[in-house]
Amino acid sequence: MSAALKSAKALYDIRSNYKQNQLFELLKKGELSINDSEVKYNKIISAIIVTQEVLERANCEEKFEILMSFYMASTTSKLIDEDPDFYHEALAALSNLSFRELTVLYHLDEYQKKVSHRSEINYKPEDYIADKTHILIDDVYALFHRLLSSGLVIQCPLMGGYVRVYTSPIFSRIQRLITYDYFK
Repeated sequence: MSAALKSAKALYDIRSNYKQNQLFELLKKGELSINDSEVKYNKIISAIIVTQEVLERANCEEKFEILMSFYMASTTSKLIDEDPDFYHEALAALSNLSFRELTVLYHLDEYQKKVSHRSEINYKPEDYIADKTHILIDDVYALFHRLLSSGLVIQCPLMGGYVRVYTSPIFSRIQRLITYDYFK
């Protein structure tokens, strides 16, 4: 095994152990509680295992924190217990997005909040997002396309062939459980 490969494996092991330890520390501190009756249910154990796997694949600290905040809020709100399928679907959708896509999603949601009370919208969401994030407008269009396939964004055709994108009802449920500190 080459030195570079050994170093890469060591870094992976350190990162993996750090994330696993962080999750277990939250359990130890009592910030996450899983009582004996809940441990008997596979949905709780399944959520922990799937979340751990997703956290191990997070490619940046910001995304790790977003996914962890989603898990914490889902535990606190009993989402995992009451709607485990939605938790798994939402976690899969979030984990498949890059941090840049999550940033675009956040700013699309912010745009919608700002213009929802206006009858005329002259400032297009892609322009708003490009201005706020400094992502090139062509890249914003490409990211919209990818977000459409995630189910977190929907599109609505308008007159003149223009298509407007909106965050989906699925995202509306998810966004209440995400910490947005990294996007502001």
